[in-house]
Amino acid sequence: GFSLVDALLAAVKTFDTHEFVLALPLSKLLVDVVRVPVEQRDELPELAQEALKAISPFPDEVYRVGVETVAETDTEIVAVVSALPDAVSLEIGDALDEAKVRIVRADATALGRLRTLWPRIIAGGTVGRRLVLMDLDDGWDFIVLDDDAPVVLRGLGDVKGAAELGREVMLGLIRAENTAGARELGEIVVFTAQTDLDDETRTRLATFG
Repeated sequence: GFSLVDALLAAVKTFDTHEFVLALPLSKLLVDVVRVPVEQRDELPELAQEALKAISPFPDEVYRVGVETVAETDTEIVAVVSALPDAVSLEIGDALDEAKVRIVRADATALGRLRTLWPRIIAGGTVGRRLVLMDLDDGWDFIVLDDDAPVVLRGLGDVKGAAELGREVMLGLIRAENTAGARELGEIVVFTAQTDLDDETRTRLATFG
């Protein structure tokens, strides 16, 4: 089969570089959302590093952090920050070494999907809090939007059944309340590679909004 080493070597040949940005599922990354005053724009890389250390099981590690600004007002910048944990680095480390590839930062595939699907996500109009669930090819991604800006992103991975998905959604919404305050959930938007959601999953999600 076509291995990770083969894919990396093909990318090196195609793009004539050994430095790449690696896009991974949320479940493989350390991810957080940071909000900073516009006056601290230049400090964003350092603040991103601090935010990820706060949620990392290995806070002494220094990460190559990806920072993507997802919303900005006259007073505030909202950015999604992500980094590759050591455990994932070890998983792919041999392949990177063999292909002589260096990863300069890790980004979340969910953000690219969010941009692509954005017109459909906001088609229901403005709501205070919106939950976006995506199950497209690498497990469920969970994103809470407040006023169309992310406040929580979680990779749920391969969820087994409606009951487990319901538990994960409940935990994610509790985290959103702890992070950004309590707000009524106005809408749930679901994207899935399945033909349709099963009735049990629909019923379980309907209990949230």
